[in-house]
Amino acid sequence: MEDRVREKRAGALQGRGQALGRIGCFLVGDDYGRPTDGPFGIAFPQGAPPTLDAVHPTQLYESAWLFAVTGFLWARRNHSPRLWAEYLMLAGIGRFARTGTGVAHC
Repeated sequence: MEDRVREKRAGALQGRGQALGRIGCFLVGDDYGRPTDGPFGIAFPQGAPPTLDAVHPTQLYESAWLFAVTGFLWARRNHSPRLWAEYLMLAGIGRFARTGTGVAHC
């Protein structure tokens, strides 16, 4: 396979790998957000660290963002010479939105 094609696929699919990793964080109750009374709140009684309070499942918020980023970049894989840079920028925007809004613990 040509190196350029491999590079485009890697840049476009990096978000998928990170999104799956964030789902793993959700399954073990790691890296959750601040307490909430909202409808998406979930408790992690055996999490790391455990909490009985309903908290934002920021792992799922970030996974949803990263799957959307993956779809966007996959659609652009033949049109952009800098997919890896675009991934880094979009992943950074998602992380800022998650931590900068006060939803996640910083």
